[in-house]
Amino acid sequence: MLRIFIPLTLLLSTIACHAQQRENPDATILSRAKLVSQTDRVEVYRDDVDVEDGLAASIDQLYVAVEAQVGQKFDTAALGKKIKIVISNNVRVSHVWRGYQHMSDPQAVIFLNTRAYNGFRAKTNATLVHEMTHLFTWRYNSHSLREGIADYVARAVMPNTAVGPNEANAVPNGVGWAFKYLGSNHLAPPELTTDPEFRKNYYFSSYVLVKALIERTSMADFLKFYEGVYSDTIFESTFKVKRLDLICELKLATDCK
Repeated sequence: MLRIFIPLTLLLSTIACHAQQRENPDATILSRAKLVSQTDRVEVYRDDVDVEDGLAASIDQLYVAVEAQVGQKFDTAALGKKIKIVISNNVRVSHVWRGYQHMSDPQAVIFLNTRAYNGFRAKTNATLVHEMTHLFTWRYNSHSLREGIADYVARAVMPNTAVGPNEANAVPNGVGWAFKYLGSNHLAPPELTTDPEFRKNYYFSSYVLVKALIERTSMADFLKFYEGVYSDTIFESTFKVKRLDLICELKLATDCK
């Protein structure tokens, strides 16, 4: 009888790989994605979808535009030298590696669904810019500000386009949860994955708040607060306004006095 011996280290490595893919669907998609094109800064992959051959060159221009808007270099020490963009027919919501848990396992990988990909090609959707901004600003103290700055840069780089769950003509609606979440240090609200209307309002209201904060100070001042230790006291000293007062001034809450 023929016996086949598999080295223990190889066996354990294989088991670990399969376990990671079960726990993290992103790893599964990335493992089967095929490289389409690349530049010195970006690599474009496809998964179960046809992708334009020269797309990496266009996305490289986005890299430069996002870097200019943010005013700081890409963190190659933490994230590596290249951004991987995986365009997949099996991604429902576009996101960075591990989504809202990205900061716990930072990797420079973007998963783009086909709607966002086709919209980017048609110059009607800036979701790719939103996700790329997450990688340039991956250290943060407020999830709301994280989504707000990503929308802010996306709308600056590609004006008058849809971003994430919101269309180009989106307007803010006053909401009852504004004081709790907008600009605070709360984690990502669970409703973001279960309530489409909540998700729309959360993203756009966060954008409106971030836009106001940058206009009150500067991108550099905003990012200094964004990446530092959070407190309402530091918020007020940085932006010369109380967080709740600004939310009311912007008409983002329904429970203002």
